[in-house]
Amino acid sequence: MKIALINGSPKASGSLSGQILQDLRERLLAHSRQTDGSACDTDISIYQCNKPQINQQDLWQIATCDALVFAFPLYVDSIPSHLLRCLSQMEEYLRPLSTGKEMRVYALANCGFYEGVQNKLALNMMQNWCARTELIWGHGLGIGGGGMQASILGIPDNHSMKRGLAGALNNMTRHILSGSSADHAFIDPAIPRFAYQIGGAVGWRQQIKANGLKVKDLALRR
Repeated sequence: MKIALINGSPKASGSLSGQILQDLRERLLAHSRQTDGSACDTDISIYQCNKPQINQQDLWQIATCDALVFAFPLYVDSIPSHLLRCLSQMEEYLRPLSTGKEMRVYALANCGFYEGVQNKLALNMMQNWCARTELIWGHGLGIGGGGMQASILGIPDNHSMKRGLAGALNNMTRHILSGSSADHAFIDPAIPRFAYQIGGAVGWRQQIKANGLKVKDLALRR
């Protein structure tokens, strides 16, 4: 099975989308080994899509895959504009090739809002793109509390803070490898909403001080 993991974050490095895809890649390989004792038949490549155009070599390689897995941050309740441009390019290239080919599409959208369901519209857009490109929709996962989720990716799956995210990623892994489809799923941080808000406020204060400003400057307007 050939899988393309497509990082749709505008960041060249250090993005949550990229971290999630690395984590998912390890799960896909581990699950393949558990299933048949070898991960050799699972070919996984990661593609950076942080500019409004995909180079032809990457586009050709993506077109040979059995599954496309997109990960991206939520921008104004939508897909980042540069990724929309890439999706248009991919649509034009992939649609003529879709006849007789069962390529499935999966998507993971993350946001700084507490509620993972805030990503629903963006996942619906990905599902609509899939239908327009005449590909098969697989599964969408909306991840809330992006800033916090980035800090827990490295801890064990059985830790209370990570069980929800780990379970959702394991579920996504099973759908990808089995070529199955399911409704969107959404996860929130494993802490109460008020605690998430307090943590976010502390983070903003730390960032503004690190940039040589004062906490009161958070309220400045231009």
